[in-house]
Amino acid sequence: MSAKTSFIKNLTFAKTAITTVNENENAEYLTYFTSNSIVVGKIGDLHPLKIDDMNKIAEAIAGHPHALTIMNVATGLFDFENSDTEVDEEQVIYLQDAQILTAQNRIINVNEFVIFSDQIVGIIPEKVDLMQIKANEVLPINR
Repeated sequence: MSAKTSFIKNLTFAKTAITTVNENENAEYLTYFTSNSIVVGKIGDLHPLKIDDMNKIAEAIAGHPHALTIMNVATGLFDFENSDTEVDEEQVIYLQDAQILTAQNRIINVNEFVIFSDQIVGIIPEKVDLMQIKANEVLPINR
């Protein structure tokens, strides 16, 4: 695991730990900067589907203890296909209730989003208002 990925993992863990103490609903959000977008999202709980046999995926889905999303199934398939190799899963950050401000100044709202740590150039450990950035072309940080 790279130092960057390790720091992102620790920042995410620290944010989740602090959120459990605070009652601010926006405390769960982080803002990620990539080379061509800004992503704001809540760190999600991903419960991968456990797949032992590709021919029994329907049974695995029926027996899964959590509500399944495409991300749960995709992560389970990824884990199954890469079970013989060392894959750094910490490079994948699963976000819920995400907003993406694109380089074309468009905002995309999605329920689920995956961002890869090698794409991140910076993080603000709070929820940034992307509408204000889009309107003013400035980064509003309240201190």
